[in-house]
Formats: sequence, C-alpha cells, structure tokens
Amino acid sequence: MIMLPVGGGVVAVLLLLMQCGRACEGEYSCLAAVFRLRRNVGYFVLQAYVPSILIVVISWVGFWISRHSDPARVSLGVTTVLTMTTITTSSAHNFLVSYLMAMDVWCATCMLFVFAALLEFAFVSVLLRRERKRTQRDAPTSVELVSSPRRSIFLVCTTPAKFSLRLRSTFSPPI
Repeated sequence: MIMLPVGGGVVAVLLLLMQCGRACEGEYSCLAAVFRLRRNVGYFVLQAYVPSILIVVISWVGFWISRHSDPARVSLGVTTVLTMTTITTSSAHNFLVSYLMAMDVWCATCMLFVFAALLEFAFVSVLLRRERKRTQRDAPTSVELVSSPRRSIFLVCTTPAKFSLRLRSTFSPPI
C-alpha cells in the first residue's frame, strides 16, 4: 500500500497483482489498482466553518445593541461583512474549479445572514430618523402667556408647522 499526501487529503493506492482473466490463447496476469481517497476535514473546519459561524453569531450581537448607538452598529456590521468576504475569498483560493462547491454555498449563506443583519440596522435607522422628525414636528417650540382685558389668560403654543393651540384658563383675582 502506498500513501500519497495530496492537497487536503490522502490517497491510498493498493496495487494488486492478480490473474485477470483468460484470453483465447492462454491465461495472463494483470496489474490492478485500488484507490482509496480520504479527505482531512479538520482544515476546512478550522479555516472556514468555525470562523464563519462565529462571524454570523457576532453579527447577530448587533440586534442587542441599542438602536441609538449608530457608530457601534455600523462598525460591527461593516467589520462582519468584510471578514466574511475575506473568509470566502480565502476558501475559494484553495480550489480553483469552475463549478459550485458546498463551501461556496456555505459561505454565500453566511454572507447572506451577515448582510441581512446590516440591512436590519439600516432599516431601524431609517425608522428611528422618521420617528425623530415626527416628534420634532409635533413638539411645541415656543409658549406664550397672553392676558386679555377680561382677565383671562391664554396659553399659546407654536409648533414648527405654525399651528397654535389656545387654551383658555379663567381665574379670579385675589380680593
């Protein structure tokens, strides 16, 4: 048996000398080879699968970061996308083939999860910005107390949209 290390695995070649068959004129011996292929999966597990799983889990940490802390969420999202890109290109560099491999599907799925977490941040950021604009539009910007000749006080609130709310409050002067 001959053991040959090849790429990420080992090829075991077993050469057998045996009697292959009979021909018209007699019996001849022939040489047969049996190839046993075995792949070392430890390399793929340590270089691609475990890091990509950890990167996806780290990208999900952004769901627990406060929605008001934009720098933390942006840096986490961009870092995880770039790291997944690096893992994908390094795993594709090992095998230059023209067809789709299981590693390509795995890396594409992980990239989809990481990018979806980044899109979620953008969606939440847009909703938060709309909510801030709405609360600023509806909040009063100035409050005035106006007294009338009939001894009534009016409270006038002016909002940015130029609405005015008039609340009438009557009071009796002290005797």
